[in-house]
Amino acid sequence: MASSYERPREYVQKTVFTKWMNEVLQNTGTQVRDIGKDLDDGLVLIKLLEVLTNGKKMPGRYYATPKMQIQKTQNLVMVFRFLSDVEKLDLEDIGPGDILERDLQKTLQLIWVLILQYQIGSSPISPSQHTKATRNQRKQQSKRDMLIWVNAILPGRNITNFTTDWRSGDSLVALLNYCQPGVVDPSATADLPIERISNAIKMAKSALKVPNIITSEDLVTHTPDEPSVMTYLSYFCRPHSPGEKKLLAWIQQQIPDENITNTNLISGVPLGALVDSLSGNSFSQHKKMNPANRVENSETSLKQA
Repeated sequence: MASSYERPREYVQKTVFTKWMNEVLQNTGTQVRDIGKDLDDGLVLIKLLEVLTNGKKMPGRYYATPKMQIQKTQNLVMVFRFLSDVEKLDLEDIGPGDILERDLQKTLQLIWVLILQYQIGSSPISPSQHTKATRNQRKQQSKRDMLIWVNAILPGRNITNFTTDWRSGDSLVALLNYCQPGVVDPSATADLPIERISNAIKMAKSALKVPNIITSEDLVTHTPDEPSVMTYLSYFCRPHSPGEKKLLAWIQQQIPDENITNTNLISGVPLGALVDSLSGNSFSQHKKMNPANRVENSETSLKQA
């Protein structure tokens, strides 16, 4: 596809992740202008985590107006202690010093961990998240869950990735029409993929309230950035989104004897019932599942599928 649209992945991630953070922070009075520099005193991360965790507080006092490096360091140490000890996230080789020193790559890796945990992981389509999973394991689990979801709601498209399968714009148009039937007329879409995608992103914003954190240029590039595409698409299946409502309605239709909600779906039990229904009642052991064993239930059901 047109080489003029090629963009470095780091540039795309920086732009998309910055927009994602500002979506989270939109009601806090805090705004990120440069993700590589604005996080070095810990304050933006503290505010971001308060929103993402529904008001959880840091384990101690922090400097509200840090001026010296030692104050910024202590704020960041507290953030990382909160993520590790309270939220039980495995940050692997990312540390407070990386953010203090404005290491862009490590900063993007940290934000990606937060997106996987609190954006994609909060969705009912991701019941198999391990809190202590490595960054790569968490990404692969989220990717698998999202692929299962998108192929279930868009049968026949045979989507295998979150890179090249989204370059033409056809899958994005199909996703919009799944969430709100008839919102885009496929026969009237633009001939050029970049125009088709641009129109779809605008329609997703106006009709479905999906923030336009990605651009058409980001998607038509030779190999779109996978984390950025996953982050954007996750808005279509977040709690209370049009995609989630349609998904819950479809699952309820398949297993009418179950009471499907966005809270009990993540227990993995409805997933087992769905697999049983779609496989001709060959998975009756789902009836013995304990809702408390969320990960085990989901993995067992997915293996059976």
